[in-house]
Amino acid sequence: MASTYDPVKAHAYYMRTRKLKGRRRAKMTPELKDQLKRERAQIMADTKAQRTALTDLLKMKKDLIRQKIKNLKGKANKAEADKLRATIKELTAKGTEIREKIRTNHAKKMLDAENAIREKAGLPPKEAKPTITATPTTTKLDEQYKQML
Repeated sequence: MASTYDPVKAHAYYMRTRKLKGRRRAKMTPELKDQLKRERAQIMADTKAQRTALTDLLKMKKDLIRQKIKNLKGKANKAEADKLRATIKELTAKGTEIREKIRTNHAKKMLDAENAIREKAGLPPKEAKPTITATPTTTKLDEQYKQML
């Protein structure tokens, strides 16, 4: 038995069922919002501690090198003083690279924490924003930083 298309019946069905139901959106509960807030605060504190430790380490090393430069006198020691000044510049560059790593790691931790909470709430995960980072190189300073963690 083949049924034929009846435009009047189709229109009547459409008029009865045209009210759109919409999607039910999941919402974050206050408990989940508080948990996310605590996790973010912890991540911020950890990142700040890492940056402070790095800054203190770099400052200490640079001060020691500057002290050595002050103790060097005469033309014979000029080449050694120039090498030490170059070392200070290298330390500054490596510090910038490590700070970039800390920043990238911080952003990843924040995104992971938020996505974990969003998953509990039944919300879709957030996408990571693309970041441009410098090419990392491993140095003694990187090894010292890893030991601090």
